[in-house]
Amino acid sequence: MRPSLKSERKFVASVIDEMGIMRSWFWERDGIGGPCDKSVCIEAVRSSDFMVLLISSDTSAIVQEEAMEAIRVNAPCLVLAKQNGSRRKECQEFL
Repeated sequence: MRPSLKSERKFVASVIDEMGIMRSWFWERDGIGGPCDKSVCIEAVRSSDFMVLLISSDTSAIVQEEAMEAIRVNAPCLVLAKQNGSRRKECQEFL
């Protein structure tokens, strides 16, 4: 089971939003509800100025695809990796 970074995502989004020069996008607030729709997430990456990626001990295939899309469209990526002990091998290799 993946550890939740819900509170961290909300915090980072609030910091971005409080700057007043841009608006953050994250699934829990801006998604269409229900399970994450890959096409919606990928389109959000394509229309973004930059991507903030929060990583804990594991990551989903959709998050990895979002990051690869950001790289493909030359969007800057800020990666914040939470130091919480061990990280799954696949996640570490992705980073």
